Amino acid sequence: MAQYQCTDLPAHEKAICGDYLKGGIVSVGLLESDHTITNFSTASQYTTNINAGKLVLIDGIKAELPAPSPVEGENPVACGSETILDNMDRTVTWKDFNVEGNVDLYDAMNLKQTKAILYECTNEKVTVIDALISWTAFRVIPASNKEKQYFQVTGKWTLLAESQIYTAPSGIFNQ
Repeated sequence: MAQYQCTDLPAHEKAICGDYLKGGIVSVGLLESDHTITNFSTASQYTTNINAGKLVLIDGIKAELPAPSPVEGENPVACGSETILDNMDRTVTWKDFNVEGNVDLYDAMNLKQTKAILYECTNEKVTVIDALISWTAFRVIPASNKEKQYFQVTGKWTLLAESQIYTAPSGIFNQ
């Protein structure tokens, strides 16, 4: 349960000259719990973990990190609101149109929990989800031959804290 009146609020930072972050997640990294990345802006640490099988990159996708669903519980204090924020149920979703050759990857994801790194192509940033994510992935074949096949992927986890943002390392994520 969230603790109230137990922390100070840091100062709010304003975007410089209207340089607001845009959407656009084009790559996801599936990260094992026992990875060795300590600096998510350092390319060599990514390379080490890729070579060790601790990080798998999925490039050329269309992903989003939508708003979470608040999990509220009874307020243990009589005065005030009836409920308080206890946690957040979160998701990340994507479509991968790179169907052929990726059946085994997505079948394995359905049986595994990982952490994740989301690469934001417009911002040259990564968002690191430092929680175990349960995956659901399946192939969609549209009825029309004018539409593309794709894998629909959804990751779910529960975490109150927002995921941290870092400057993306150079040369790791392909677009």
